[in-house]
Amino acid sequence: MRAVWDDEINCWWFSTTDIVRAINDEPDYTKAGNYWRWLKRKLKTDGVELVSATNGFKFEAPN
Repeated sequence: MRAVWDDEINCWWFSTTDIVRAINDEPDYTKAGNYWRWLKRKLKTDGVELVSATNGFKFEAPN
């Protein structure tokens, strides 16, 4: 799971797609990403707001 420690605000940042993959036991990164995008749209149409605005940004990974 990709994570980055932020020294300025003293917290971890995790890849949401990696978390979705782990929860759903999904080996395909693309399917997990598609599911996350679908879930965000569904929550918005149901009037549920996420704790914070989530935007995609690149995590550096060894691969």
